[in-house]
Amino acid sequence: MTQADDALKAAIADVLGELGLASGDTVMVHSGISQLANLVVPSVSSPAVILASLHGAISDVVGSDGTIVTPAFFYDYARRNKPFHVDRSPPDVGLGLYPRFMFAMPENRRSLNPIGSLQAVGKHAEVICAHRSATGFGLASPWTHLVELDAKCLIIGTPYIMTFPHHVEALLGVPHVY
Repeated sequence: MTQADDALKAAIADVLGELGLASGDTVMVHSGISQLANLVVPSVSSPAVILASLHGAISDVVGSDGTIVTPAFFYDYARRNKPFHVDRSPPDVGLGLYPRFMFAMPENRRSLNPIGSLQAVGKHAEVICAHRSATGFGLASPWTHLVELDAKCLIIGTPYIMTFPHHVEALLGVPHVY
């Protein structure tokens, strides 16, 4: 890493700390990296550096007792009738580059629901993404585990995105109609 890369990682970590993210936290990350570096260190432009800096900063802040979670939805299952393989079907490109970055990590764990899957790395990855149910939302879903772990949600570098309301809809039996 260069000095600018280190500066980006440190700047992101500082912001995360100011936002209240702390050691041991479980954090659900919705992200977009296209403008992230420009906000703090304009000289960094490589997506690989930005992704490594973002992940490194979050990892440093939550520490070894923390867990990082991202959406890992595979929309091609529903839209293009493509088979879903938990360990081979990459998260939809529309989710951004960070979920795909995490997907490549050997320690990454992913839940079973093709269009509602989550992936996680860290202390609680196995609990969150356990293959006990293929439910995407509601009871026995990864979202239930996030609630039980008092997870935080980080929306960084992207407009407001929130998938958690689908979990609440499922718990309340609200039909999800398109």
